Amino acid sequence: MNVLRFSYKWQIIRVTVVPIFTAIALLCPILAQAQHIEHKGIFYNISGNEATVTFTPLMEKPYKGKVIIPNKIKHNGHSYTVTAIGDFAFTKCADLKSINIPNSVQKIGISAFSCCDNLRKITIPNSVTEIGSGVFSNCSNLESVILPDSLSVIPDCSFSGCERLKSAVFPLNVKKIGSWAFARCSGISHIDIPNSVTEIELGSFFGCPNIKSISIPSSVTKIGLVAFSNCNQLSSIVVDGNNPIYDSRNNSNAIILTATNSLIFGCASSIIPYSIAEIGEYAFFACDGISSLYLPETLEKIGFNAFNGCSHIKNISIPNSVKDIKSSTFKGCSQLKSVSIPNSVTNIGWEAFADCEELESISIPDSITTIGFATFANCKKLKSVHFPNSVIWIDSRAFSGCTHLDKTTTAKIEQIRASQVKKDILVNPAGTNFGPNFPGGTQTLYKFVQNYAPTPIDGPQSHRKRVAVRFMVDKKGNVTNVSIVNSHAPDRNQEAISIVKRLPAFVPATTDDGQFVDTWFTIPIVFHSTQSQ
Repeated sequence: MNVLRFSYKWQIIRVTVVPIFTAIALLCPILAQAQHIEHKGIFYNISGNEATVTFTPLMEKPYKGKVIIPNKIKHNGHSYTVTAIGDFAFTKCADLKSINIPNSVQKIGISAFSCCDNLRKITIPNSVTEIGSGVFSNCSNLESVILPDSLSVIPDCSFSGCERLKSAVFPLNVKKIGSWAFARCSGISHIDIPNSVTEIELGSFFGCPNIKSISIPSSVTKIGLVAFSNCNQLSSIVVDGNNPIYDSRNNSNAIILTATNSLIFGCASSIIPYSIAEIGEYAFFACDGISSLYLPETLEKIGFNAFNGCSHIKNISIPNSVKDIKSSTFKGCSQLKSVSIPNSVTNIGWEAFADCEELESISIPDSITTIGFATFANCKKLKSVHFPNSVIWIDSRAFSGCTHLDKTTTAKIEQIRASQVKKDILVNPAGTNFGPNFPGGTQTLYKFVQNYAPTPIDGPQSHRKRVAVRFMVDKKGNVTNVSIVNSHAPDRNQEAISIVKRLPAFVPATTDDGQFVDTWFTIPIVFHSTQSQ
């Protein structure tokens, strides 16, 4: 098995994936049935009576200017109806300015228009019933898209990184808004979700800083994590009173899971109602506008990362109904000066108060016995910590980066650690929460590589030569800094680099506090070569 390996500044993640030549071999019988032709400057795959618009070979002649796709083409005396725009067909055609799509087209493939920097508007005809993930991702100047009412799904990453897209106008019959579909669309200020929508997936509108209000219709039965997180101007959240799953009771400006009294999403103007029993995972993740916080006495649980990245919270009083503070709950609350932890709390999770740079003192309740990994890491102004006799174990990194601890606190930590029986376990849970994600997943990434590596994969195994290419997925999801790290086919190095440079945009990785970060990737590309070692 080959390994796709990517790293962040403080963590390396390893993901096992299917060997690339296996993925290619599985796809070849399908592709063999289609013939690749050029007709009036546009490339097609033809099969039966149908034609699919496809990419130009290695993009030696990328599409540019105005492209008009006909509804029919003729080749060798035979007529073919253009029914699809294939995967990656116009990816990174930076000089493409406009395109006319005929009403014979029924499907537009994965990342078909990704990274078309000069494409400003496009109309998709009503004949189209399916569009692929990442279809317009990172089209940085795209301002307007008219989607047909024939679409029932807006796929993952469809408009991710379209910074100038001004509004999200949904088809009347759309049922699902995919993961990261409109993430990082900084130009959107208003969204009107139609009553046909039942699912809003993970991060659908993550990082849209100018959205000011959202209304959840009665039809919605599923809302994914961080669906509206990092939307720092959001001030109004209303759930339709007839929604059977969610509510926004008492003008709370929040989304609440009715059956469990769990607040799953809030904003800077949210008021946590007295009836709330749980604040869900990532509920206020990267909500930079919160400056004060009231937690009601009915509260029993606070989820992972619930207030992670709320950099303007200054004071927190945790009610004595809460028993558990989960990992990273208040991580990155960089202006937090004081926190009151009651005796009801029996566990404080990893990194619970990490990076709270203004926190000066903390009193550990006598219900706590252990202080785990990086619980108070990088609390740079932390001076004093009160430890009750109940604390018998402190992880060696619990106070890492706390450079101003007074002598009394430091001595107490050393005393507890000297007597503790448990050994530290080398575990590092830190790193990114999400991404980076290639539209369509790892297998689609391999399919892209196969599309752009028109080399035979049959023949002896010994003739298959591997080139390992390293590249960065930057904060905007673009592929940069491409280089060869290992090659068994030096004559194919430039071709391998060219293939990787053609990769469409990823959804970039985010850190625990919601910041987009650069990420390194290494991917193997397998060529057929007759060169001897």
